[in-house]
Amino acid sequence: MDTQEPAKPALPVEPEVPGLKEALARMKAPVDPPQSSFFQMAKEVIFGELAPVIFPTLEAMAKMPIVVKEPLALLTAIPYVNNMRMNRALGEISSIPEGKALVDATCNATRVELNCDPRFTGGANCFSNSYTDGKFQQRSNFITADGYTTMGATIGILIHEMHHERQLQNGVMKPLQDKVPSPVEQVWYERAMEADAQATAVDISWKLKEAGKPAAWTEMEKLGGWRQQVAEAYAKKAEQDPASVESGAAKREAFDTWFSAKTDNGFTTPQIYNRQALNNLPKSEDIHEMYKGGKPLAPITVADIEKLGGIAEINYLKLPGGKPLDSMDYRQADWNGFQGGFLHARHQQYDQIKYGTFKVVGANPAMESKFAKPASPCDSPKSTETPIIKAQTPIVQAQVSLKRPALKM
Repeated sequence: MDTQEPAKPALPVEPEVPGLKEALARMKAPVDPPQSSFFQMAKEVIFGELAPVIFPTLEAMAKMPIVVKEPLALLTAIPYVNNMRMNRALGEISSIPEGKALVDATCNATRVELNCDPRFTGGANCFSNSYTDGKFQQRSNFITADGYTTMGATIGILIHEMHHERQLQNGVMKPLQDKVPSPVEQVWYERAMEADAQATAVDISWKLKEAGKPAAWTEMEKLGGWRQQVAEAYAKKAEQDPASVESGAAKREAFDTWFSAKTDNGFTTPQIYNRQALNNLPKSEDIHEMYKGGKPLAPITVADIEKLGGIAEINYLKLPGGKPLDSMDYRQADWNGFQGGFLHARHQQYDQIKYGTFKVVGANPAMESKFAKPASPCDSPKSTETPIIKAQTPIVQAQVSLKRPALKM
């Protein structure tokens, strides 16, 4: 009698995703060497729960000189002045064709407002994600931008955030329309999405300067840190090859530089956006529902990332001669120890969904609340749009932003 156990079905052989093996290996062990308690506290200020308390006060103090340069910034809280400044900013953006297309697409779809709180910095695009019945949908709520700053800075912020609105409208803000990539690939995609928005802000600001409206570009040139480095890369390419502005090659230079640019304290742009990307991941329960609803669990491809460039006038991400969009230059596994552990747990659940062993057990506070903060610009009491809903309901509020990511997580 044959007593041999029946062979277990072999797991499907999947194509290797560039960079994923290295990223998974980096999740399994602590990536940060032992450090002093002072360094750990400093890191919490930049990446953790102390940021919402400390940074707003510093931002408000830093804005004091703005009142001398642009006194109307102090009066932005007055509705008339607020509207005047907003109309001026949108009018300036609309003075060139690329800017007009951006303003028209945004203002026909969502509300755009200035944030009059001097503690607020940058901007935020606030939207709702829905995973109801396994279907992924996004709905725009509103865009808010720093109103307590120079006009040039406000214009640059608005361009960035309005491009996020265009990404949302075209279904490329998230890679979840047709499939569900692994968590780390979603982090990589979020970086590309943010790099695209900042490259667009730089590109339109440069073209405004060339059209005789230099305010936004003048601000970008003195921002410091990663944003200034992205602008400088664009300018260098544009000055060496003026045709690169119209061809999109200068914009691609800005996009590429986003991934290597650094803050004044040495963190790369991807590192400072890790927190935002992890916060914006769908819960495993939502991934499970999308999978049951027919969405395949499949990797991100170069074609997926190229779609980001396809929503503008020229698809600068498809230009010949650029580095492959699945290059390791875009896929650094540069998360800290806690972030690596978070991703590792999410990947385990992703694999369980893939192989049919995932169990829906309800909320996991340790996983769902670590990246929350008490308040964000998307909590605005002025909004009549969908409020923030608790994590276990079908709709959750999300945001992408130009401002320091730790402030809004």
